[in-house]
Amino acid sequence: MLFIAFWHLGDIAPDKVAKLAADLMQKDKFPPEGVEVVSWLICPGGKGITILEAKDAKAAFKSWMSWVQAMPGFFKCYELLPAIEAQEAIQMALKK
Repeated sequence: MLFIAFWHLGDIAPDKVAKLAADLMQKDKFPPEGVEVVSWLICPGGKGITILEAKDAKAAFKSWMSWVQAMPGFFKCYELLPAIEAQEAIQMALKK
């Protein structure tokens, strides 16, 4: 199941973000078990998206928890939404 996380980092220095990311990945805390990172993109200003493949919503939710448990305030905003391929959505819409 695909999920897209839209996020905006808190007011944290880039080096601290990088150190936390490296630490979580080294300790196998991100991505959590049952989650595969399909794409992970960040933009200037601290906004970004992560595309996740997870067995269920609970596993995807753990992805968010990995960060905020390690550093409260890590995200200003975090939105996790289920997603499907556009071609699949088109076919669903055409079947009426």
